[in-house]
Amino acid sequence: MLWYIPAMVASDPVEDDAIIAGESILLTFTGIGKDVFPIATEAMLNMSQALGQDLQSSAMQLGKALNDPIAGITALRRVGVAFTDAQEAQIKAMVEAGD
Repeated sequence: MLWYIPAMVASDPVEDDAIIAGESILLTFTGIGKDVFPIATEAMLNMSQALGQDLQSSAMQLGKALNDPIAGITALRRVGVAFTDAQEAQIKAMVEAGD
């Protein structure tokens, strides 16, 4: 967590405290493992910037989507995230395979 913040802050004007708060929310989701956590943190920052929302909202939406990817696609679409048919098929195949 904290080891990842300096690299992220260097490229994003978000305060450390806001990133830590967002990461704390991500940590509540058991479907986000240690290998995915840095990627999820970056996605949280990108979502917040692209959608014009706070990090906590992005963290909650992203965490829910990563915990239940099939339902997550629908939830993320509602807030403006677009998926191609190929991406949806890939997500479904990965869920079926247990990835």
